Amino acid sequence: MAKLLSLVCILLTAGAARAQITATIVGSVTDSSGGVVANVSVTAANQETGLKRTVVSNDHGVYVAPSLPVGVYSLTAEAPGFKRKTLTDIVLQVNQEARIDLTLEVGAVTETVTIASSAPLLQTENAVVGQVIDNRYNTQIPLNNRDFSQLILLTPGAVTRPGGTTLSIGSATGSSGSGVAIGGRDNQNNFMIDGANNNARQFGNIAIKPSIDAIQEFKVQSNSYSAEFGSAAFGQINLITKSGTNALHGALFEFLRNDKLDARNFFLPKKSKLNRNQFGAAVGGPVWRDHTFFFFNYEGNRERRGVEDFRSVPVEAWRNGDFSAQSGLTLRDPQAGAPFAGNRIPSSRFSKTAQAAIALWPKQNFGGPAQTATNFLISRPIELSDNQYTIKMDHEITGRDRLSGRYSRAAKDEISTPLLPTF
Repeated sequence: MAKLLSLVCILLTAGAARAQITATIVGSVTDSSGGVVANVSVTAANQETGLKRTVVSNDHGVYVAPSLPVGVYSLTAEAPGFKRKTLTDIVLQVNQEARIDLTLEVGAVTETVTIASSAPLLQTENAVVGQVIDNRYNTQIPLNNRDFSQLILLTPGAVTRPGGTTLSIGSATGSSGSGVAIGGRDNQNNFMIDGANNNARQFGNIAIKPSIDAIQEFKVQSNSYSAEFGSAAFGQINLITKSGTNALHGALFEFLRNDKLDARNFFLPKKSKLNRNQFGAAVGGPVWRDHTFFFFNYEGNRERRGVEDFRSVPVEAWRNGDFSAQSGLTLRDPQAGAPFAGNRIPSSRFSKTAQAAIALWPKQNFGGPAQTATNFLISRPIELSDNQYTIKMDHEITGRDRLSGRYSRAAKDEISTPLLPTF
């Protein structure tokens, strides 16, 4: 049994963690003639949680609204002698530094100019190369085994490990497939979850893979990221879990996959056994409207499958002591030292222990007659039972201070039959 336990309490106003999991809006405020406007009150408001953060432009007309949790925002600027201006539907993504310049019109502050934002925000404040994969991809693209890490391959420069057979990032529980960034190995990536380290100690790859219903978005950065990330020479995978909002949302799900509709592998005599059942629930909402929110997610996986593999077993002649077909081989009697006639060991020379061991050894069952073929096809039964859940609480203390805590637990039980040794 492998158990991975993570308890992370993050105060978002604290240093690097704040920058890694939040977004920033920067810009300048000017009037219609292009002159800078100082002392303008600029308020960023989250349209889903009611979070408001107000800053004031400086003498150069520049404002900065830092540490904004990812989400959809409106931006309002107001100053005496100018019409109030509001931009809505501004989508902020993880670790984004968006520039939004504002131009105010002369008029009464009671007049409001509202503009609905539609174009994506350009990244002009730094040279970071990366891509954000939001929740739409996680929930709307079919993912084998509901594994979010397959989506890392949507980013430029990300490829599977050479010679790999799966698109999944290897986990601490033994998965070997991998997605890597710009030529590095999977253990040269740096995985983070809500700004905290999410790297397995044993292999250096991802420790906990949250359910896709618990993921808000994640960003893959492959170049020019700042020193606050560190730990990896290649890709940075920064994942943000969901939080509750002022609206109560929930979901129940169950996915069943089995071998009934699967095609047979061309090289196998029959279908591989598979019965996978994934189920769970997610719910999030307000505890105290505009201030305190909760989110809970559970996912279970019950999988029963067979894994086919080949082993070499003795041909029928060898089981009977007949090695006459083996050129260049001379068998000698260990007692007398003389060669056995025709390289055949008499049955009378087999001990009871040897006879019992040979009877237990499986016979050839695939790929030709038993007299000459050595192939033994085995289907190893494997039973997987996974359970994971995430509990998250967010509280807005003031317009500048926010407390977030998350508890995640993932447990995996695996029962498998060991392979026979190769003969």
